[in-house]
Amino acid sequence: MYQKLMRRLGAGLATAGLILGGTIIGATPASAAESCQNLVTRYEVTEASVPIVIGTLNVNRSACDNGSALTSSSTSLTFDTTGPGAAAGWNFGTPSTSLSGTSGLTAGYTSRGSLQLCVASASPLCADTETFTVTNSVFGPSFVGPVTLPTVACENAACKLNFARQ
Repeated sequence: MYQKLMRRLGAGLATAGLILGGTIIGATPASAAESCQNLVTRYEVTEASVPIVIGTLNVNRSACDNGSALTSSSTSLTFDTTGPGAAAGWNFGTPSTSLSGTSGLTAGYTSRGSLQLCVASASPLCADTETFTVTNSVFGPSFVGPVTLPTVACENAACKLNFARQ
């Protein structure tokens, strides 16, 4: 058992540990492997003037880290329109996302989206575009500490959208 343990330590498979009764406890790999996670936060969307659920806003977040720093991260918005929302004429505009900064195992993002109510798809008869901002932080899988959820807020005066986290 001792010889097997020494071969492992010599091969770099374990760099730290406590030997207790011939068993190594708390071994760590010589180099941290990359780990990744994908998270989705969903918001049910309603609008003040329309008493129906328009759809679900999905804030998709992805992060990979090597144990000490992010190696990649991203965030995106998608929207699933409900049957009544589609029948009423709600349309989700193309969202945009920008990276606001990174630090260690976290990255901050700001996304902008919009919804617009049009009487008919082929008709130019549409209400004002309701724009909103999603501010969120992406945390690497190795991050230890408080994790915040995305926040969603209307951006213009025409926006009367309500976002309820599911």
